Amino acid sequence: MMQTSLREATPISKHQRSPSGHEGMNVQAKIQQRAYELYEERGRRDGHQLEDWIQAEQEVHDKFGLRKAA
Repeated sequence: MMQTSLREATPISKHQRSPSGHEGMNVQAKIQQRAYELYEERGRRDGHQLEDWIQAEQEVHDKFGLRKAA
């Protein structure tokens, strides 16, 4: 089974940027950074990429008051 790295995740869409007060904020990059931090906190053990990404996405969206695109 081929694993997808965090850097190969889906491209950034206009729904992933906050239109109010956070101009130029790259939400995808913040999620990517946080997911990598979670990976490192786990001791760099592979096999939890999706969990880390979902948790990072939730944390970043909560932090900036963003809603997930439907």
